Amino acid sequence: MNPSSALFTALIAFVLLGCTQAPSLAGAAETSKPATLGLAKIIATADKMLLFEGLPHQGFEAKLLAEERKNKPTVDLHKFPFYKQTLPMKPADRRQLEAILGNPKTFKPFSGEKKCGGFHPDYAVEWQRGKDRYPVLLCFGCKEAKLVDPNGQHRKDLERAAFNQLMALLKNYRKNRPTKNFGAVPHPPAQHPVYLKTTGNVTFRNARQGSNKKAQTRLARQASVDPLAQWGQWRGPLSSGAAPKAKPPIKWDAKTNIRWKQSIPGLGHSTPIVWGDLVYLTTAEPFGLEMKVPKQPPGAHNNIDPKRRMRFKVLALHRSTGKIKWENTVHQAQPHQSTHESGTWASNSPVTDGRVVIASFGSSGIFGLDAKTGKTIWKSDLGKMQVKHGHGEGASPAIFGINVIVIWDHEGASFVVNFDKTTGKEIWRKERDEPTSWATPLIYVLEGKPQVIISATNAIRSYDLKTGKVIWSCEGMPNNVVASPVAADGILIAGASYVRRNMLAINLKTANGNLTDTDSILWRRRTGTPYVPSPLLHDGLLYFFHHYQNVLSIVDAKTGRDHGPYRLPLRSLYASPVTAAGHVYFTDLSGITLVVTKGLKPEFKARNELNEPIAASPAIAGNEIYLRGRQNLYCIAKDNQ
Repeated sequence: MNPSSALFTALIAFVLLGCTQAPSLAGAAETSKPATLGLAKIIATADKMLLFEGLPHQGFEAKLLAEERKNKPTVDLHKFPFYKQTLPMKPADRRQLEAILGNPKTFKPFSGEKKCGGFHPDYAVEWQRGKDRYPVLLCFGCKEAKLVDPNGQHRKDLERAAFNQLMALLKNYRKNRPTKNFGAVPHPPAQHPVYLKTTGNVTFRNARQGSNKKAQTRLARQASVDPLAQWGQWRGPLSSGAAPKAKPPIKWDAKTNIRWKQSIPGLGHSTPIVWGDLVYLTTAEPFGLEMKVPKQPPGAHNNIDPKRRMRFKVLALHRSTGKIKWENTVHQAQPHQSTHESGTWASNSPVTDGRVVIASFGSSGIFGLDAKTGKTIWKSDLGKMQVKHGHGEGASPAIFGINVIVIWDHEGASFVVNFDKTTGKEIWRKERDEPTSWATPLIYVLEGKPQVIISATNAIRSYDLKTGKVIWSCEGMPNNVVASPVAADGILIAGASYVRRNMLAINLKTANGNLTDTDSILWRRRTGTPYVPSPLLHDGLLYFFHHYQNVLSIVDAKTGRDHGPYRLPLRSLYASPVTAAGHVYFTDLSGITLVVTKGLKPEFKARNELNEPIAASPAIAGNEIYLRGRQNLYCIAKDNQ
C-alpha cells in the first residue's frame, strides 16, 4: 500500500470503528477498514483544506435547487451538489473546525436512517495531499457526517456538542444558499425531534427538566467558544498582539475596575492565557533548604542563582472569580542553570486550544495537560539547555491544529521540534545552526499552507509545518534575538536589537530559498529596533519600542515609513503592547499602563497604575484585560460588567 492510500485508509477507519452499515447511496457500497493513523494525523499532514457549501435539498427544495444550478456555478462532489466557489476561512476558524473534526469524540456509530428526508450535505470539508482527497460531508438536518472514497461512502452520527459547535462555527460561512434558516432544511420531524431555540440552546421533547437545563448550559457554553475571542497563546488569537473581539476597560487603578486579584505562588513572567471560563498560567515556586549552585556557563553575569529546588506549577483559575480550579505541580527539581536577574524559571507562556494545555518549562520539561482537569497527559524531556551567559530560558510553544512547535536554540545542539499535542510524540525534529535565542515561533498560513517562522541570529527561517522542510531563509539578525516575528496580509516583520540592530519586512508571497538581499525584502531599518518587547501588528501598522525603552515607533507595515517616534511617559518595558477596540495598551516594568488610541496619530486616553512591578505581557479576552504582577494576577473589567 502506498503512503497516500494508507492515509486515506486511516481517515476512514478513524471515524468508522463500530459503524453500522447502512444502505448505499448512488450505488456506492459502504465498508469499514482497520484504523492505522487517525483523522487528526491526516489533517496535520494535508497540503491544504477546502470548504464547499451545499446546494438546496434535492427533495424538499427541488425547484430552488434547479434555479441555483441554472444561475450559479455548481459542481457535483461525491454524488452531491455544491457551489463551485470554495469558502475562504479565517485561520482561527479553520483551526477550530479542524480541531472539532480531528477529535474522535465528534463521531458516534451510525444509528440508522433518519426520518428527515435523507442525507443531504450542508458542507463538504476536503483535505488535499498531492492528488489524493480526504473529504468529510456534513448534514445538519440528519446530524450526520459521511466520509467518501473511490470505493464507498461511510456514515457516522455527530456527537451532540460537536454538532452545536459546527453549527455555531459554520453559520458564519453561509454565503450562497438562499435557505433562510441555517441548518433548518424543511425535513419531516425525526422520530425523537430536537428543537433549536432562538437562544441557541437545545431542548428535547419529554426530557427531564433538570438534566435538560444542564445540557442546555453545557452545549451553549461549548458552542459559544469563539477562538478569536480567546487568548490561547502568548500574543493572542492572531499571534500579533491584537484581540479582535474584545472590549476591555481603558481606565483602572488598584481599587477601580478590578474584578478580582489573586495571589500567585512563586515567580513567573509567563503571560496568562484565557480560554472559555478559565485562565491558565505557570509559575516556579522555590522550596526547601539552600543547595550548592551548579557550575554556571562562561560569561555569566547579572543573574539569579538556583539555590533551592523549584516546584514547577500549572494553574487554572475561574475567569469569573479568580479562584483556583486546579493546580498541578508537574515537576520538582533544582534548575541546572541560573536565570537573568530580571527573569524567572517560568517565563515561557503556556498555550491551549481549550482541550489541552501545553506548558513549557524548557530544561525542566514540556508538559501536556487536560485543560479541564489539569491531569498530566504527557511529558517530554528535551535535555538541558546551555543558555548564553546563563540568562535563562523563555521561548514559548506555538500551537496549530494537532501541532505544538518548541524551539530549542542554545549554545549546544540546537533544533526545532513538532509534537503531537494529544500524545507528546514527535512528528518531526530539525537541527538548526543557531546560538541562543528567545523568540517564540510564529505559525502563519499562506494560501492554505501553514508554515513555522522562527527569528534567530544566523537566519530567519520558515519551515513547512507538515514536513519540517525549510521553505526559505533570510540572514541579517544580530545576536540575542528576543522579539518574536509578526505577520499579516502576506508580510512578515522581524527585528532585534543588541550590539547590532536590524529590522526587515519580507514578502511571503514571493519567499522561497535564500532571501538575503533579494527583492523579497520589502524594507529594512538599522536603528530604533525592538529588543525585549515584541511588536504589535494591527490594521497595517506596526507598533514597537526602541530596544526596551519608552520610545515608540508606529510604522507602515508595507512601506516601513515611521510615523513617530513618540516618547511615552513610561519607564523601561518588557511587556509587549496589545490592542483591542480601537485602543493600544503599553505596560512598563513599574506596573503603569498607558492607553492611547490606535492609528498614526495616537491620542492619550488613560494612565493606570497598580503599584506592582509587571514584566509579563497582558492578555485580553471579552471585556477583561489580565495583568500579571510580581505577586498577583489581576482581572480588570468594568465594575458593572
